Amino acid sequence: MSTATVPTTDVHDEAIALVREAVNAYLPVARARRGAMDTTTWTQVVNEVRDVVAATN
Repeated sequence: MSTATVPTTDVHDEAIALVREAVNAYLPVARARRGAMDTTTWTQVVNEVRDVVAATN
């Protein structure tokens, strides 16, 4: 196992890229299902995405 460290900016950039990929893949599904969600559920979905993004800052 390597003991080399990855620069923080690389880790941050990778995390942002992964979050963007996941959100971009999921949002079309969420929007398509939006009609079946009540406002509370939709708000929870959006807040969860925001929490994940905020955790990468």
